Amino acid sequence: MMAQAEAIEHTLTVLQECFVYKIGPRPAAAGYKCSDWGEQDFIWTGRVSVLARGDQAFVKLEDPNTGELFAMTPVHESGANAIERCLDSSRYFVLRIEDGQGHHAYIGLGFEARADAYDFIASISDHFKRLKTEREAPQFSQRPAVDYSLRGDQKIQLNLKLKAVCTHWVPAAKSSPLGDLGSLFGALPASKPQASMPNNDWGFSEFKSASPAGPAAGTPSISLRQHRSFCRGGFRAGLRETFS
Repeated sequence: MMAQAEAIEHTLTVLQECFVYKIGPRPAAAGYKCSDWGEQDFIWTGRVSVLARGDQAFVKLEDPNTGELFAMTPVHESGANAIERCLDSSRYFVLRIEDGQGHHAYIGLGFEARADAYDFIASISDHFKRLKTEREAPQFSQRPAVDYSLRGDQKIQLNLKLKAVCTHWVPAAKSSPLGDLGSLFGALPASKPQASMPNNDWGFSEFKSASPAGPAAGTPSISLRQHRSFCRGGFRAGLRETFS
């Protein structure tokens, strides 16, 4: 008791605005809904502070101007549930307030900003998590140290199954000038020989196919069969067949 009385009180978080509502008995076993609270149930607005003293946390509702205490909720790590979330909103809670003389009552607490509601419940949760960590820390520090070093006559035997490695020289396969491109794209097709046009050894201009508009007036027309004869038999044979 003396250690609890002499424990230092420190502030976990302070939120400048909250809203308090008068609520009735629990409507259902599942919990409370803030949608059941109307404007006629609003009773107070002010500042909420979360404090920690020893193993306990406290929620204080105070006037932001005068610091006058409106209500206080002691939060224990075990025991009665002093803070309960509403079923239909993450910004509203139900607090179990006490007057220090054994009397208690339930009020609704709400925040306008969702971030304030998160800071409110997270500060309390982090406090009890820290207490749990501090209690478990000595258990790990008091464990006897174990010496895993080997004695002078101790040895470690490792059974490693290694695959056989080829030690003789194997000549490398000849690579193509294209490298790995041939294996990726397959054999390249042979280039198709292009038909050679008649040379210009006889002083005539090179043969050109007729334009889409047709040959000029006075120019003899050349059929496909006659054009092929130029390619097969040469320019002279095709010329004789044209003017015959």
